[in-house]
Amino acid sequence: MEPGRARRISARILRGAALAWAVLFTVVATLFAGGYALEDPGWPAGYLMVAAWLVPLGALTAVQLLRPALGWRLLWACTGIAVAVALVQLAVPGALTGWEFTNGPVVAIASFVPLVPLALLGRRRPLPAALMIAIIAAGPIAVQLREGAMHFGSSTAVSAPMLIAAGLLALAGLADRHPAP
Repeated sequence: MEPGRARRISARILRGAALAWAVLFTVVATLFAGGYALEDPGWPAGYLMVAAWLVPLGALTAVQLLRPALGWRLLWACTGIAVAVALVQLAVPGALTGWEFTNGPVVAIASFVPLVPLALLGRRRPLPAALMIAIIAAGPIAVQLREGAMHFGSSTAVSAPMLIAAGLLALAGLADRHPAP
């Protein structure tokens, strides 16, 4: 097999692995967080909380599948929102802590909502998708470092699997970009 073909196959496998990882993580995170939301507030608040992230997740996924050009812009907007939230948390330490204590891990959930649509974007544009995922995942980690104690909170727990997906997409993008010797 020629080296260029092997690189393309490797890149395709890495993109598929990133998408599978993103879907698996999103399902597990949704079941975990959704279980707590349905148990603690119960009906109707818990169901509304779960719908508050499943609807955007489904909408972003559908847009990315059906209208990739619009999805591209929406995913950059999601990345910008994640950066804005991280900057607010960095500028005003503990700004969202009390609010999240009463409303749940909103930043962690908002971080994983665009993961599957970004992994879908990674099928065509792996390097920009990897960059966006890494930016979104880096926000909670930067906030934890700023607060001085790196603990394994919900936002940090979400960041680690996201960085794995970003790494897989980055490797796929690099394999696509570099010609065989």
